[in-house]
Amino acid sequence: RMWYHASRNMEHDGRSGRIQALLRSMLLFLEEMQAEYRSRLGLCPGASLGRKRQVFERMQRASLYLEGHCHRIVRISELAERTRFSTWYFSKLFHKLYGESPLAASARMRLDHAASLLASTQMTIGEVGAASGFDNSCSFARSFRARFGMTASEYRAARRDADLILQRRRVAHAKEVNASSEAVRFARENAIKNSGIRLVGA
Repeated sequence: RMWYHASRNMEHDGRSGRIQALLRSMLLFLEEMQAEYRSRLGLCPGASLGRKRQVFERMQRASLYLEGHCHRIVRISELAERTRFSTWYFSKLFHKLYGESPLAASARMRLDHAASLLASTQMTIGEVGAASGFDNSCSFARSFRARFGMTASEYRAARRDADLILQRRRVAHAKEVNASSEAVRFARENAIKNSGIRLVGA
């Protein structure tokens, strides 16, 4: 509604055509981002769209809280408290909206967080497990292998190899670009020399 009112107010502006085109492209982008949420909104209980939105906003608050705390285990009661639903109702609704239980979502997010740390830091595997909310290295190793199909060490090595290949490709591409630029410059200089034109300062 806010964007709609903004676009209506711009109708009297001399630059309205350009601004409205920018506004339209931004709204389409936001709509695309919201597509996933719209499908979940329909799953929320409530007689009216307003009530469904209210329920969904409360559930999203819990989901975002879970994402922001992937360095530790988050209790279901903690999440339910943020939505002001009972733990039983919250768990049931969470599974309905997101297709997994709050505990499964928490474990998945913590393991994804661990994978990110393995790829981007020099932390030991034990430190990564602890920073992702796992109490012991055996539990972390078992959970990580179940999610990614390889050990944490193998994952780190695979990511490093992939990064090295990507870096080599970038260097090779940069060399190709430099070589082609040099070839173009050489061809221009030859063309100028053969034409009899004297370059000033040459």
